[in-house]
Amino acid sequence: MTVLDDTLPAKVATIVAKYGKTLTFHANASDAQEASYDPTTGEAGTPSGTTYDYKATPPEGAGRRWKEDLIQLEDQETWLPASGLNATFKSDNLRPGMLVVFDGVTYVAAAVVPYRSGNDIAVYHILLRRRGG
Repeated sequence: MTVLDDTLPAKVATIVAKYGKTLTFHANASDAQEASYDPTTGEAGTPSGTTYDYKATPPEGAGRRWKEDLIQLEDQETWLPASGLNATFKSDNLRPGMLVVFDGVTYVAAAVVPYRSGNDIAVYHILLRRRGG
């Protein structure tokens, strides 16, 4: 554990708790849903399994932090603090193909990138693609 591990994850969580919005993450998707995910179209199976509601930054237009060949015109991005996440959710479900709902709009996670504060993950950067294109 590093000095930043003691402070940074908690600071990120505090800021997002104050200014963030609730997103619903559909975890434990079926194998058929996972297998049917196509990152070029954003198509995936029907949401299933356990849902987790977490505060994250409101989705906004994807910026330059992503590889140019990965993002599409209407992609969104969000930042999800690692602090306070269910351990099973983090280890088993936080990955591309996961369905995310915000304000009634369903997105598919096209990419999930963990950012570390040292040894620990402080925040996850998630590229969201509107479901169906």
